[in-house]
Amino acid sequence: MSGTLAGIRFGVESGSSWNETDRRIEYDHSATYVVQMTSESEREPDVLAVTGVPSIGTESPLYAGAWCRSLSVSEVGPLVWEVEASFDDKKGEKPDDQEPWDRLPKWGWSTEVIEVPMLYDAVNVQNAIQNSCGDPLPPVTTPRSIPVLTITRKELTFDGLTVDLWTNKTNSTAFWGAGVGEALLSTITANKTKIKETELWEVAYQIKFKTDDDAWKMKILDQGLRHWKGPSHNTRVPFGDDAFQQVIGNLDGNGEENTTNTPHFLTFHKYGEADLNTLDLGPW
Repeated sequence: MSGTLAGIRFGVESGSSWNETDRRIEYDHSATYVVQMTSESEREPDVLAVTGVPSIGTESPLYAGAWCRSLSVSEVGPLVWEVEASFDDKKGEKPDDQEPWDRLPKWGWSTEVIEVPMLYDAVNVQNAIQNSCGDPLPPVTTPRSIPVLTITRKELTFDGLTVDLWTNKTNSTAFWGAGVGEALLSTITANKTKIKETELWEVAYQIKFKTDDDAWKMKILDQGLRHWKGPSHNTRVPFGDDAFQQVIGNLDGNGEENTTNTPHFLTFHKYGEADLNTLDLGPW
């Protein structure tokens, strides 16, 4: 199921007022989002999931600090829907005075220790984990602390398929200062709650960051039992004496025997990619 944002009409209703207590001008306005869907079976939750349609708590495109307070969805024609969104920047006297969707998401940083393969010396990257004859040693790992970002916010709707759609994905665009492929959305948890007679979901997103050269890719020393030989690479020759002992030898990235002291590694994607910014997870 999918849809397209066809257009936006801003300022259908707008205004400003003076808040004597806080001595500030408060702004409010509405906007109508016109959405073109592709199937008659798609309903309100599908419309609200279309890229570009705001969610409760989305910042106004007109006034900084104004947030989406309410949404109203209606079908106006065959496959055509309108989403009425109300925005304002009013503040409650204390958090408990605010509606759940008026509250900013909460986020915080922590660390997690993971075990990563130790393929070469941590100081001298040209010193591979192998013996003095160039044969690889038994696999070893080393602990590494990585930053973990947890974002929690209130959402009016939640679909369990969201977990499968977004988790185990790395960022295909820059995200929270991390380059492409460095942020991994590892966990989404959602708990049903009720605040001020309003049923909604408290959803937590956990993102882990690795900022080394290969980030979340799998890195493996290029080695094998055979290597190419001959000017045209037409023969694969075993390492060692094939009649008595088959051994693992190091390769140079082209399938040939690596006769240098610089190890060559292969990298493979462990996770799929997604544009995590589509989830509107900040920074705010």
